Amino acid sequence: MLKIYYYVENNEIVSLNTEQINEKYIAIDVINEDDFMEKLSSKNIIVSEDINENIREIFESVNLDIPKATKKDEDINFNIKHWVSNRSFGELIDMYENEEILIPDMQRAFVWDSFRSSRLIESIIMGLPIPPLFLLEVDKNVYEIIDGYQRLTTLYNFVRGNPWSGHKDGKRNVASRLSKNLVISSIKGKTFEELNDDQKRIVKRSTIPLIEFKQLNPENYTSKYLVFERINTGSEKLSSMQIRKSLAYGSFMKELYDRAAENKYIHLFSGGQIKKDLHVEAFLRIIAISDIVYNRFNPTQSGLENILNEYCEKQKNEGLDDRRVKYIFETIRELENNFESKNFFRRVNSRGDYEGLMNISILESLVGTIVECKLNDYEYSINEDEYKKQMKKVYQDSISGEKNNPFSFSTGAIESMNNRFKICGNIIRRGESE
Repeated sequence: MLKIYYYVENNEIVSLNTEQINEKYIAIDVINEDDFMEKLSSKNIIVSEDINENIREIFESVNLDIPKATKKDEDINFNIKHWVSNRSFGELIDMYENEEILIPDMQRAFVWDSFRSSRLIESIIMGLPIPPLFLLEVDKNVYEIIDGYQRLTTLYNFVRGNPWSGHKDGKRNVASRLSKNLVISSIKGKTFEELNDDQKRIVKRSTIPLIEFKQLNPENYTSKYLVFERINTGSEKLSSMQIRKSLAYGSFMKELYDRAAENKYIHLFSGGQIKKDLHVEAFLRIIAISDIVYNRFNPTQSGLENILNEYCEKQKNEGLDDRRVKYIFETIRELENNFESKNFFRRVNSRGDYEGLMNISILESLVGTIVECKLNDYEYSINEDEYKKQMKKVYQDSISGEKNNPFSFSTGAIESMNNRFKICGNIIRRGESE
């Protein structure tokens, strides 16, 4: 049982917390996400998309997605060596040119505008402190930049006379020029070569703190996801999928994004979900969780985020199976054509109605189960009435406390993955074809 505090205005929840902020927050005891939604629905209180996501995050963090048997210090702690140093901008430019500092491909797409880039150069000349760079050592004296890419490339492009966006082969490249809307009048509108000697010297010899780290145990790079998530200094908090896109970028990630964009299933997601790239994460989950359930991938990590990170690292340089991708989107279209309601990837409440946001766990397991039938030439059938009946029972068992709902409770636990695929398998009544 968990106590949640929520604040209501005009019959809509505007804030919730696990602690009572002030007397305006109302306490409610709930056993899980489904119980929370049921109790609020009975009071006719509106739950927005953001609040819906908030309550899901709260319960996922409580459940932790880690089996009790593995909750040992050695299982959840990293052995990380880290050190702090100062290096000149000139030295960092040389390291970048000599590929001693590697940039994940996806981060190259993030480009500051000319004013923000100019402000960084001006700050260096003024002697203002610059936030540190975070570097992961991936080989002897070779680093992958985890945070600070834009600061480094802005400086590199300015000093080397490239456009702010970087040198483009085969195109006319105009040297980056400082904005005219700066505090120091003597540098306004100038390229690096047009600065005076003192200003050039300051730019190249000024130092910046480096926080360098190396993961000694376990022998992988899983800690970089945690570090990136906690210290990312971008203007907007990145979602787990967007962090994955930055740190595990390769042919697999590129194709994952490309195929998710070209297929017409994006309408299933809300604008907020699309902004967080949840339509891509859903596509990834159909593939990755199916591989786990059907014993094609055995994760060494616990928790949904960690498992998906590990899967993307493993598949980093692989392509997608065209036949499988075809079946995934073909299955979604078939379900939309066969179901009267277009909201069937949402929870089915105790009244037998679809409600809430599109549930990725339902999408992942229902589509994944049917796709597996197609890959193995199994016959299957699905009836919406039977589907609603079974999903309603799952929901009722959850709010009564009889059984955990694998579509909303501890969704990253292997047991929950297997259970939701089992439920979907029973719903579609499959049998091997002649």
